Parts: sequence; C-alpha cells; structure tokens
Amino acid sequence: MQSYIGVGIGKYIEDEFLKSKKSIMISSPVITETFANNLIKLAEKGIHIKIVTSPRINEESEKSNILLQNFSKKNNSNDFSNKLEIKIIDNKKFPMNHAKMYLIDEKIAIIGSLNLTEEHFWKYIEYLWVMDEPKFVNQVKNDFEKLWTSFSYIEIDTNEKSVKTKNFIRKIRRNL
Repeated sequence: MQSYIGVGIGKYIEDEFLKSKKSIMISSPVITETFANNLIKLAEKGIHIKIVTSPRINEESEKSNILLQNFSKKNNSNDFSNKLEIKIIDNKKFPMNHAKMYLIDEKIAIIGSLNLTEEHFWKYIEYLWVMDEPKFVNQVKNDFEKLWTSFSYIEIDTNEKSVKTKNFIRKIRRNL
C-alpha cells in the first residue's frame, strides 16, 4: 500500500489505466471529455469499463456523460458489447455521488480525492491511496459493486437541441 499527496499525482491513476489488460471500474462525480474519450479508446481495445457518476455538474461533465452513454448504448449490439457500462445516479432521489474509486484489473485499487478531470489530476493538491493487497482490493471492489447496484440510475437526455435549450435556460436563471 502506498499513499501520495501533492500536485500532479493523477499520473499514478493514468499510468494504471494505460497498463490495464482486462477491466477498469470508476466512481467519480465528474469526468471531463478528454477522459471520456480516453476511456472509450480503452473500451475499443477490449478493456471492460464500468463507470458510476453523477448527472450534470457543469456543461463539460454533461457532454462527457452524453458521450459515454451514447457509446455504451451504440456498442451494446456489436463487437464492443458491454465493454463500457455507465450508470448515472439519479440526483432527484439521492445526493451527488462523491465517491472517488478506481479499480484496475481487480488487482489495484485507488481511492482518494481526485475527480476524473485534468485539473484534479495535474493542478490541484490531491491525496491517493494505492492498494494492491488482495484483501483491500476486494473490499474496494465490493464497495464499488454495492454502489453499482444500490442506487437508482437514470438515462440522461442526449438530444442535442433539448440539451442546448436546458443549458440556455440555466444561464438565464443564473443571471436573474
């Protein structure tokens, strides 16, 4: 078990993602488009990705969720079947998912303060625990599975026009 604190510690997660051979499980309230695209590329290479996240935190997280959800739905019927699964916790019934967990190949578990964003990975002071002992990895895996199955999930609206309209209305409300 190792711990890391400081700026730029996202490299430990990114390195493990790139070394993955079988699976990645992620719980993060926010995912940026860059990371969403990187996860899609890993899924296309055959890595099974499971993501639990929150609905729209900001416009970019909404775009990422749409991108991941569309990829997941589109590819459930072809070669990438079930290679990327995403569950967005229903924030009308439950508070925001704020848990940050990353499991790689069910052999490495990383928990800490990092969201799946460039700012958190490279610019903020963050904290991580990296575990490879089976006892701890299994505990984090069990906790992830509990999160995966315990809460109501939603399918978000991916219609570009309605998303733009909702974002326009949000901007007007903020200015009132």
